[in-house]
Amino acid sequence: MPSNQGFTLSYKGQNGYIPLYPNTTTDQVIDWDLGNYYGPIQITLLASNWSNNQQTIAVNGITSNDILNCIKVLSGTEAEMKDQDEAYSLLDPYIGIKSLENEIRFTCTSSSPTVDLTVQIDWAT
Repeated sequence: MPSNQGFTLSYKGQNGYIPLYPNTTTDQVIDWDLGNYYGPIQITLLASNWSNNQQTIAVNGITSNDILNCIKVLSGTEAEMKDQDEAYSLLDPYIGIKSLENEIRFTCTSSSPTVDLTVQIDWAT
């Protein structure tokens, strides 16, 4: 017998309590459609392209209002992946990845990576 038998998770909506997924239908939730989702795309940030701890990459269709999600992509030998992981940690967690009009700007905290770094980006509008 499952330990959560008889338990229903719900939230309070405009019309009372609504059971959550899988029982919730999309028309029961205000703002269910939060926009379109794009990606993922992979971007390689070359070590030689950093200037003043910043690098800007062209991405057609992205806007300054888009919400970005960025994850690191590690490849190669164990030593190379450790170097890439260290390089990824240099990206500023607050302003390190910013969407602009048809561009994404990457900003590092104190220094620029000395190895190429690949990231995977997806975004919501």
